[in-house]
Amino acid sequence: MKKWIKYGLIGSISLIVIILAFIITYFSTPIDRGWEYTCIVGPGFSCEEYLVSSINNITITIRTAQGWPIEVLSLGFPGAGKDCNVIYDPPIKVDDGSTVILSIQDGVNDTICNVGGKGDKFKSDINLVYNITYYETGIQKSKLVEVKGYLKKVTVL
Repeated sequence: MKKWIKYGLIGSISLIVIILAFIITYFSTPIDRGWEYTCIVGPGFSCEEYLVSSINNITITIRTAQGWPIEVLSLGFPGAGKDCNVIYDPPIKVDDGSTVILSIQDGVNDTICNVGGKGDKFKSDINLVYNITYYETGIQKSKLVEVKGYLKKVTVL
């Protein structure tokens, strides 16, 4: 009987120590720690890679999962200035499940981007406009979609 009490006491103390360690770890970790250096593009896309350079270039690599091919029409980063956007003419065709590298370069096609200096933290919304052509009950349909996403706490290189 005393053996059960001894082991029960040790087990209870161990459980309390584990719970206290969890509580201390949970509250000492910054809330957005898991979201640092983040690139999120709306539903049906994943942001594979991203780069922001001090020469005011922004590049993201996205993978599509729309179920149908898309045509990327424009890309913008309003956090780098109201004119930091590019219209792709002709549109960039992307097959479903494929990756595409999208880039904005300051001074090309009348774009004006300001991402800050080397080592600064850059953040901006991402505005992606694309056209999707799909089939519904055997009929080809097309729709224009604007997706919002964001870059957060990206270090300017």
